[in-house]
Amino acid sequence: MLLRQLRGALGITLLWALMWLPLGVGFGIWRYLSLPRCHEIVDGRCFGWSAWSVISAPVWLFTAWGAITGFLFATLLSGAERRRSVSELSVLRLSLWGAVCAFPLPLVLAVLIGREEGWSWWLAVPVVLAIVVGSVCAALTAAAARRSGPAVVPDRAA
Repeated sequence: MLLRQLRGALGITLLWALMWLPLGVGFGIWRYLSLPRCHEIVDGRCFGWSAWSVISAPVWLFTAWGAITGFLFATLLSGAERRRSVSELSVLRLSLWGAVCAFPLPLVLAVLIGREEGWSWWLAVPVVLAIVVGSVCAALTAAAARRSGPAVVPDRAA
């Protein structure tokens, strides 16, 4: 039973990491395009930023964030909903669990940044984005679980 739970948690972790990866790519490309073309001029020559060095950091960050959030989702789900499989739960319920698992990290970072640099409306953007993406990832996890077929849940009374 423990091996099945670990395999399920690993599958959800990888699925969430893959779903957060495009956000990292998009953010990295936006960051690269918003940087000045020359960050250093030596002897009249312009030295720009390497696209890989600018884009790769957000890709790794968002992928790791997705993996951690996915593992947290799988762990919380296995503890709170242990009597039912993912395919048996409603999409709304899973989406709420996904939102709960996704928003703490950006909320803590927003509070820390707000205390240091002052409060601004843009501090809410990562929190809202995390809630939306966490909910979508949970709904897609439910869709993937339902597509894979019925799960065999052993009877605990036996």
